[in-house]
Amino acid sequence: MKLKDMLIVWPSYFDVSLSRSMGRKVPRAIAVERPKLGDLCEAAERLSLRFKEVKDARHPPRWWEATGYLIIEKKFSKAATLRLLAKELKAKAGESKKK
Repeated sequence: MKLKDMLIVWPSYFDVSLSRSMGRKVPRAIAVERPKLGDLCEAAERLSLRFKEVKDARHPPRWWEATGYLIIEKKFSKAATLRLLAKELKAKAGESKKK
């Protein structure tokens, strides 16, 4: 797989507490609180996406946090993939709040 056929996805793309300028890429309505790389991996697995996990990497706008990221094989556009992942993360967050 070539890198041009891949998407880089950081957990901060889904963090409701971040502004767009600090790295959030999805609307606040489908963003979640403090997403973790493990949560993102689970969401990608539920969506049957092929991915590789890169731990201890730092997103440049938040260089002080080693959050890691996913390299996901591109099936859809980046925006569509991010929305699908965000909805999965939101659904999981809703399930854990009910418990």
